[in-house]
Amino acid sequence: MSPLPVPPRFECLEAIARRYPVIDPTALATCIQLLQTCAAVSEAFDAQYARHGIARGRFQVLVLLYRAEAGGLAPAELAEQSGVTRAAMTGLVDALVEGGLVVREDDPSDRRTYHVRLTDRGHEFLHEMFPDHFQRLAAFMGSLTASEQRTLRRLLDKVVQRLPAVAEAHPRSHERRTLAASDR
Repeated sequence: MSPLPVPPRFECLEAIARRYPVIDPTALATCIQLLQTCAAVSEAFDAQYARHGIARGRFQVLVLLYRAEAGGLAPAELAEQSGVTRAAMTGLVDALVEGGLVVREDDPSDRRTYHVRLTDRGHEFLHEMFPDHFQRLAAFMGSLTASEQRTLRRLLDKVVQRLPAVAEAHPRSHERRTLAASDR
């Protein structure tokens, strides 16, 4: 796993804030640390999945199907629950079918669609992976008490609720694009 990059010193962030008064150096430092942490966690989990010969998206699909039990799920349900497009889900399901971990079965009540369900091999794969995976998850969270874990979940929920502040178009972004286009 790669070491985390060294975050900028707080004094550096304060100097930038003096130049750009809209900057909150504490918010900037916290956001930088959150982004670095997310990248490190993502890299560590990708390594965990790779040890078991599977990619993150495929593992997520297997877990959703495991929770759904025998009936399986329609691809649209899988896409919605995993937060990917239907086209991306088609690729994930294709790879899992090719690996023998899932099957597609026609929906008897609607011939236009099908359900995806785990095969015996898919169940075996998860039953072999789960103990190691869940032990590693427990070790990862092991330095936090149960109370601290609840607090962390609550704080992460608060952060996620504010994602539109970053993701949504800024009211002036249209104006900036128009100005940039007129500069050409």
